[in-house]
Parts: sequence; structure tokens; C-alpha cells
Amino acid sequence: YSWSPDGRWIAFTAKSVKSFANLHIVSSDGGAARAASFLANSSSGNVSWSKNGKYILYGTTQRTENRVIARVDLVKQLPKFREEQIQKMFSDPMVPAPATPAPAASNKAQSGSDSLFKPTKKEKDTTTINWDDIGGRLNILPLGIDVSEFQISPDGNVLALISAVAGQRNIFTYSLDELSKEPSVLKQITTTPGSKTDLQFSPDGKDLYYTEQGRIQSVNIDSRQSKPVFATAAMDVDFDKEKLALFKQIWEVQNKGFYDAGFHGADWGAVKKTYEPLAAGAATPEEFRRIISLMLGELNASHSGIAGPQPSFTVGKLGVSFDRDSYEKDQRLKISHVLN
Repeated sequence: YSWSPDGRWIAFTAKSVKSFANLHIVSSDGGAARAASFLANSSSGNVSWSKNGKYILYGTTQRTENRVIARVDLVKQLPKFREEQIQKMFSDPMVPAPATPAPAASNKAQSGSDSLFKPTKKEKDTTTINWDDIGGRLNILPLGIDVSEFQISPDGNVLALISAVAGQRNIFTYSLDELSKEPSVLKQITTTPGSKTDLQFSPDGKDLYYTEQGRIQSVNIDSRQSKPVFATAAMDVDFDKEKLALFKQIWEVQNKGFYDAGFHGADWGAVKKTYEPLAAGAATPEEFRRIISLMLGELNASHSGIAGPQPSFTVGKLGVSFDRDSYEKDQRLKISHVLN
């Protein structure tokens, strides 16, 4: 989900009755949420409200298609031209300085003041939503790649994203500045083979932070030079408290999200009373997962279960050729050549 810049709205993705995942918006004061997109896609997420509050970006895809970024304009957007910037220089409201000279001030106070004109204070923009034909104001950004995650820069002019191209996940940027002198094209920022996640902008928008193979990295957008960010962290986990919190979360997810309101005939409240003391008595994570599996089994539903972390092994990718005569004669595999 994502908050509007003025804090009055929350945008999020949710599935409808037909399991189509679309963008929805709800007022922060409460009330019913309203759909803001109407695509027949099965998956959506990664919602980001633009910095000026005029549009929303979110990722969406079908099961077998590339993930794209959709833009929903909250009001009708008129084309922008760079010539308007020149005209704007003469249209900003200005307040003339007082005719009577003011008492002399200190040099420190005068250093940042304008002796002729003083611009009026700009009020904070409010987010406006025109619900009429909002579904017709959706456009797909012309990126042409499968987008896994993205972020908007603090000034709202740059979109940073992660995509797998040629078997490698790397970071790209795309201009959102409609008044830019250059056309909006994808620019690759990183070229390393490691998988990248957790993309974030620095406060000034000049650098990107991300994790690569479990390590924190940063890359400068202009120079494209990356460097490691050295950090250490440790966390003490109280297994007795964690397992109880996890049990409640697992039970609650099924309680609110199971597709059958009748829970396939199971009394889901009674199931909780049966298995909660068993989970509280689990001595190991393996025993806890076994109890959760039994609880989920009460639903008698497919695609339901729990699994622990898989162990990782470092295996060399060795390429070899075997001796054909040795195999045909003795049914033994004899290495004849090691591939470099």
C-alpha cells in the first residue's frame, strides 16, 4: 500500500470476486474502498504514489507474462511543454516590498533576502481524485522488461527498478520528468551477476541502496559506481514468544482469507483451541511446523502447508566428458576430459 502525499488517501491492491488483482483507493478517514483499475490480471502489488499526488504506479501481471508497471492518472493530465516553464516565470504571484524603508537589519538577516520582490509562500498540494472514467486513464509504462520491484526518487523525476535481463537481475532507471530535454529510456545502472532486492533511494536521490547476495550495496546513479556498505547486526529471538505470535498470525490469515466461509466443514475456532496449547509446548522449530501442518490439514485444502528454511550447499558446476569405450565395455564412467 501507499499513502498519498497529503495523507488523505491510501492506495493498495486487492483481488475482486473473479480473482482479478487491481488498484483500490480508500479515504484515510474510513469508508468503502473504490477500484481505480479494471485489468483482468491475476497479480498486482508494489504500489507507489507519485510525489505530486497526481498519479499512482503499481506492478501488475498475468501468470505467464512479464510484470509491467501501470500508471493511473487520478485527474486528466494535459500535455506539458518546456515552453510553459518560461511563461511560469512571469505568472508566479509576487508581493512588492513595502514603500517605507524598514529599519536596518543585521548582515545575517539581509544575506538571503530579495530587495525588490518577495515570493508568496506556496501551500501544500492536496490530492484530487476524479473517479469518472478513472479506468480509462491507465497506461502501461513502455519499459519492455519484466519488473520485479521499483521505487520513485524523492523529487519524483526518476523511477528506479530491478529486472532480470539475460539471466541477471540488475538495476535500471527511467525518467518520469515530462519536461526533460531527453526522451525517457531505460538506463542500466548495475552490471554485476548477483541477485538484487530491497531497492531504496538516498534522501538526496543521487544514490541507490540495495542488497546483493545478502550484502548491502550502494550505487551512484550518475557515475554508476557501486560500493559496499559495511554494517553488522544481530538479533536475539525468544523462541517461546515467537512461536505463539506466529501461531496466531497463521490462524488469523486463514480465518480472514480462506476462500470458503465454511472452512470445508471445520470449526476453525475450535481448531485454534485444540492446537494452540500444542504449539505452545513445541520444543523445536521442526516440532512447531509439524503441529501447524496438522492444523492446516483440518481444512482439507490443497496448496496449504508450512516449510522451514532450506539448507544451502555450494556445488561446483563441473563439466566433464566420459570415455565411451570404458562405459560400453565395463559399464563404468571414466573421465576422459575436463571442460574448462
